[in-house]
Amino acid sequence: MTRSNREKKLAKGELQLCDWEKEEIIGSFDVLRDIVHKPKYVCQKCARSASKKRYLCKPTSMKR
Repeated sequence: MTRSNREKKLAKGELQLCDWEKEEIIGSFDVLRDIVHKPKYVCQKCARSASKKRYLCKPTSMKR
């Protein structure tokens, strides 16, 4: 995937959080903030949390 394709996917929220690179986290902090605000899911593999399943590699609901 080319750099510009990654940037487009990142802006649209089409990359899972574990696929983000350090520079992308810093450069797209507003997008990241939207993804993790009021999380409903947590990843069973990497322990990241997100508002939608699509951002995680192995999502599970945080509801009990």
